[in-house]
Amino acid sequence: MTNTTSSTPINRDAHALRLAYKINESAALIGVSHQTIRRAITRGDIRVSRKTRHVLVPRAELERFIAA
Repeated sequence: MTNTTSSTPINRDAHALRLAYKINESAALIGVSHQTIRRAITRGDIRVSRKTRHVLVPRAELERFIAA
């Protein structure tokens, strides 16, 4: 038997369907460091949701941040 789970690449298209991302995921999606995302949050350039255990960045906020 072959084990395909260990050699399967990460599907970035699956990330595009999500409504919000964790900070590290957000950084990877737009090609910046997690510190850049954190600084933008601190400055108020990116609004986040803290209603869960994780800080979540809405996809719309990432799109707005990139467009600016």
